[in-house]
Amino acid sequence: MIRSPTAPVCRQGVLCSAPAKDLVLVFTRNGAEKARATTSASGTFRVVLRPGVYVVQTLRRFSIGGMRARSVGVQSGRFTAVKLVLDTGIR
Repeated sequence: MIRSPTAPVCRQGVLCSAPAKDLVLVFTRNGAEKARATTSASGTFRVVLRPGVYVVQTLRRFSIGGMRARSVGVQSGRFTAVKLVLDTGIR
């Protein structure tokens, strides 16, 4: 998971994003919470879920920016890579 942008003006050749660390993600299915995961210092996370479609969102609410709830499909016997972006609200 990354947070972006990290500066008001992004320039070519200069990173304009950074890991979103220590962020709690909540996974729900049919309105019921099924799991939580906390992002690492590098912005990664791993959670084991049964096959199905889940909604992932941040536990924290942001006054500016944030992350929209997103649907993620999980298949049996596989890891699903998901790229999540936290909008910093910088404009």
